[in-house]
Amino acid sequence: MIIFSGGTGTPKFLDGLMWTMDEEEITVVVNTAEDLWVSGNLVTPDVDTVLYLLPA
Repeated sequence: MIIFSGGTGTPKFLDGLMWTMDEEEITVVVNTAEDLWVSGNLVTPDVDTVLYLLPA
């Protein structure tokens, strides 16, 4: 299943989806339009929220 991510609700949706499907069956395409550079560091809010959800 392919999920298009573009907001703060996506991690909540993915968390619930992972209870019903195998994680290997889920593909997430994440929004990068709002990324910005702050003090030489790339800040990617949508990518970060999805990555923090993933198990270690």
